[in-house]
Amino acid sequence: MVIDGSQGEGVEDTEKMLANQHSSALLPFHEQQLNEQKKYYYDVSGKIEFKSYVEHQSVGQEAVKQLIVFILELYRTMEEYLLDPDAVLLEAEYLYMDMAENTLSAACIPGRKENFNTQLKLLASWLLENADHTDREGVLLVYDFYKIVQRPDFLPVHLQKFESKKVQKLQAREIRKESVETKAVEQTVEQDPFVIQIDTSQGKEKKDKKEKKEKREKRKETVSEKEQEPGKWFIVAAAGFLLMIAGGYKVGLIEKLLG
Repeated sequence: MVIDGSQGEGVEDTEKMLANQHSSALLPFHEQQLNEQKKYYYDVSGKIEFKSYVEHQSVGQEAVKQLIVFILELYRTMEEYLLDPDAVLLEAEYLYMDMAENTLSAACIPGRKENFNTQLKLLASWLLENADHTDREGVLLVYDFYKIVQRPDFLPVHLQKFESKKVQKLQAREIRKESVETKAVEQTVEQDPFVIQIDTSQGKEKKDKKEKKEKREKRKETVSEKEQEPGKWFIVAAAGFLLMIAGGYKVGLIEKLLG
């Protein structure tokens, strides 16, 4: 991006500061003389216009968060390098978004004098007009941002407090969400332990089958023993009878021999 710098006078210190700064909130800058005309060059490679970014996807929570982080970083950078905030160009078509780093950058033009807060109010109004109204929380965030920058006594600290509160609310919301999900899981296990019941019933069923099988085996053994008992007694009786016959035979034989 090239901007005419011929109107800037006595801004050599500002030009040096901008050439040496490395903040993500300001576009890389260098000054060059061409045909006795001063030109300011801003490196926008790898970036897209914030206006195009918003027009393609509307303003939601993420865009507002990026803008808040950008403004706070911009103020910090201006103080660090002793630069005038009124020299920053805050119009949406001159703000650039680095999609890889997810950061916004602006051009600081040496010699420019345009009230920073006034520019910020116009930018907030433009954001509100382009808000994604399907994103309820995003619209509320844009409106809160708009109200803050419209304050007559607006200072960066107001935006910093606003960002801190939003972060705390988001963290609290995430904690509540995790707590609710944990309780839901616990209640599901207590009220409907279906999986546990299935495992238990399957184990019980196997155990019952095993016990029934063992009982059947025992009954078979008992019946078999009872069936075998008459045979045993018959064999014993037959053996006794044979012994008696054998004994009688021996006695008769002895008597014949002696007689």
